[in-house]
Amino acid sequence: MINPAANSSNCSNTCLETSKTTVISLSSVSASAILPLSTAVLSTWPTERWRDCGVVVGCSGGADSVALVMTLFALRIDPRNPQAFRGTLRLLHVNHGLRGEASDGDEQFVRDLADQLGLECHVVRLSGIASDEATLRSARESIFSEYAHSIGARYVAVGHNADDNAETMLHHLFRGTGPAGIAGIAPFRALGDEVVLVRPMLNLSRDTIRDVLKRNQIAWREDASNNDTQYSRNWIRHEILPFVESRYPDAVDRIANAVSLQREWREYIERQALQWLNDHRLPSPADEVQLRRSSTADRVLIVETLQQVWRELHWPRVNMSVTHWNRIAQSIMSFEIERYTLPGGVDMCADEHVVRLRMTRAQ
Repeated sequence: MINPAANSSNCSNTCLETSKTTVISLSSVSASAILPLSTAVLSTWPTERWRDCGVVVGCSGGADSVALVMTLFALRIDPRNPQAFRGTLRLLHVNHGLRGEASDGDEQFVRDLADQLGLECHVVRLSGIASDEATLRSARESIFSEYAHSIGARYVAVGHNADDNAETMLHHLFRGTGPAGIAGIAPFRALGDEVVLVRPMLNLSRDTIRDVLKRNQIAWREDASNNDTQYSRNWIRHEILPFVESRYPDAVDRIANAVSLQREWREYIERQALQWLNDHRLPSPADEVQLRRSSTADRVLIVETLQQVWRELHWPRVNMSVTHWNRIAQSIMSFEIERYTLPGGVDMCADEHVVRLRMTRAQ
């Protein structure tokens, strides 16, 4: 039985343990053996787009990230031309240090997985960081971006699936999101100037991924904190969605369809917003954005433009509500002289013709 973490025998943390059955080399797993994972990834992210580039896989040791590692490892080799692969594939593991020995076990598991596949593994250990979902996610993305830029990688790939997308959409909906939040998780997103964050398994269900791993006897780690319903997404996963599925068994698939349609709308609006930003942005210092005021602009378009600015400059968005976005949009559309501070320490100052947005304190 395949087990890249032979020293991890705690069954509460490792789904598949070492057994007396024959140990199969992980490196022998082919793309055909892990259907439908390879088919789904190819439909979203064809190998010709990444095979000659540097790819970093954010690997927690969980089922989704292990499945992604195995899929990309298998797909990078073209059976018609084994020498075709000219890029690099590396693993990146973030040890948050929140679960003591279990966290260290995850780290060792990922190191062992990389060793079996002959891949380089980079580990970042954190300490003294808040344990809320937003802070942890922000920390991981900063690490992903910094590491990818440091080695010249083009892509960072992570293993979010269709269930994650449904849970995220519901989480946004319950928080009073706008249309962007209902669009769920983006399959591709800029992560700095030259790095793209890729989620190529968004069209795969959690159960499908685990079934393929079990069929191929590929082990993974289970994070006990995923069962802690004090985290909003875990609560949605373990309590809300099962209740909904008791009445609507295909709820996740239906949500995925709705998210996909909303994503098409969002991509169109994003293009229009980028054009508006290019037309109205004025030269400004690196930590500041200056926009020409416009009484004829559309509020929806301006809100999307502002959110693009926040993403570009990595300004904190967690406490920005619909009310805040609409207030800035109104400031741009009116000619009132005003000044106020937004969540995260962003200062908004509007004179007769220009709105200036500037980060005024450390994030």
